[in-house]
Order: sequence, then C-alpha cells, then structure tokens
Amino acid sequence: MPVKTSLKNIAIVAHGQFDESLKAKIEHCDHVIAVDGGLIYLDKLGIKPDPIIGDLDSLTDGILNRYPNIPVKKFLKDKDETDLELAITHAAALNPDKIYLFAATGKRIDHTVTNLILLSKYPGLVISESAEETIFAIKEEVTLKTKPGQTISLLPLFGKAESVTTHGLNWELNNSTMSPDFYSQSNFALGDEVRVSVGKGTLLCFIIQ
Repeated sequence: MPVKTSLKNIAIVAHGQFDESLKAKIEHCDHVIAVDGGLIYLDKLGIKPDPIIGDLDSLTDGILNRYPNIPVKKFLKDKDETDLELAITHAAALNPDKIYLFAATGKRIDHTVTNLILLSKYPGLVISESAEETIFAIKEEVTLKTKPGQTISLLPLFGKAESVTTHGLNWELNNSTMSPDFYSQSNFALGDEVRVSVGKGTLLCFIIQ
C-alpha cells in the first residue's frame, strides 16, 4: 500500500482584502491554491497556483487563458459550500501540517464572518493571515510564540468556552467561562510565549502583528 505523502504548508488565496506584503509568506508555502478572484492577486504577484478552485464568477477568460496548464476545479454558482470552503476541503485532503488563508477577511463582512466560522471547523490546522493580524481557532490547548506587548484577543464567537486558562497574558484567565458576556479583547503578552487551554468549546484567537 503506498504511503500517503503530505505537504508541510498550503496557502489558499481568496478574494478579500489583500496586501502585497504577504507575498513572502505565500511563497514560503509548499503549495498554493487560488480561490476564484484570488487568482487576480496571485497573477499580479507572479505566483502560479495549483489548482484554481471556485465558480469563477470573479474571473475573466483573459486571466484564465494565461494559465492553460493549471488545473481548474470549477463549480456551479448555486451550491451549498462557499468557494473557500471547497478549497479548504481540497487542501485538507492533501494532509498538510498547516493551511494558511490569505485575503479571507475584509471587504464584505458576511464573507468575513463565514470564513471565521470555517476556522472554527479546523482548529490547529487552518490559520487566516493578513498584514494586520493572524486568526485561528483554539480547542483544547496551544502555545503561542509572542512578543512582549503584542496584542491578543480571545473571543468566544461560537457559544460558551469553558475552563479557559491562560499563562503569559497581562490579564490572565483562570478556569474561566467565556461567553458574549465575558471575553478577552485587546489583552497583551508579557513575554515571548503565551499558553491557552480550553476545557470545553472553541475560542477564536486574534494576534495583532
């Protein structure tokens, strides 16, 4: 039976707010996937994706014709999943260590919130990167590499998160229950490491660059 190979990091480029300073982070990944209009950003940066995924409603034939040898996974516009969700499913099947989302926030708020929900489905695997912040879901326990004074927010956007304990933040949480009535907004790291554990539920972590 053949051994399943894996990729260390996969970049998925969507069509939200994008900053060209992210080019180095995208190029650092082993595999790059364009989600519909994300191809426009990659084209401008001179990065070839593999594959292009989505209903392609944001792309012209002109830009697609520049990538004749790149596989295209085209889906109907009327579908249950978003283009980004289809791309994440495709990427997860490749067994990567991490999946990094670029241009997954900004522009339309409804798209941003939907993409934050997608993060909650893949704690520890899928991470959203922008020029301003890194966002990911925490379930159980994680150790964060930080800088002294770096802003960190922990938000329970998906219901209660129980038995939440932190080490290394200015305002620590100790076996706390987090909810819409109690959350950690604009906390900050005291040193180069922060530990967060969640007994039950899921938190979204925002690390400001």
